[in-house]
Amino acid sequence: WNYRPRPEIKDEFRFMTAGQGERKGIDVCIKAFNAVFGGFTPTADDPRPTLTVKSRPRMKEVAGEGIVAMSGTISAADEVELYGTAHCFLGMARGEGWGMMPFQAMAQGCPTILHDAHGYHEFAYLASETTGTSLVRAEPFIFGDADKWWEPDFDDLCEAMWAVYSDYTSYLGKAQHTAQVIHD
Repeated sequence: WNYRPRPEIKDEFRFMTAGQGERKGIDVCIKAFNAVFGGFTPTADDPRPTLTVKSRPRMKEVAGEGIVAMSGTISAADEVELYGTAHCFLGMARGEGWGMMPFQAMAQGCPTILHDAHGYHEFAYLASETTGTSLVRAEPFIFGDADKWWEPDFDDLCEAMWAVYSDYTSYLGKAQHTAQVIHD
């Protein structure tokens, strides 16, 4: 997990998110992607946006034009390569002890959208864009009542996704710097 230049944008701009279960906020990422890019018509200057959702179990709720679901376990080397295909990583977990997946994306120099709550707080200042959150009643979790979790601000996420997509090159320098900070 070290810096690697982002792939050239040709006819596709790839967002990515990963994890399993509602706590990881994949549902928010899918909803925001569909809200921002549903019905989007690509042009020569505006590539087709896609969202890759990587999860071990197959997720039936992963649906929408341009959304690709990847299920199953992959090797460590394949995981590094998968993250290397992303133009922007979305880390919208509602609760994390720390947050390995967005940190891995940032270590590669991938522009990353996070919020500054829970375990992400330790490194959210390095993110390309941040969103707000609010504490809301949590869905039942592994051991039952989980009290509250951090709900990502949907409008902030939509705005951040559009900002990164529409002005991508301006995010690459900061993302490369972030990768260097993580490496150091």
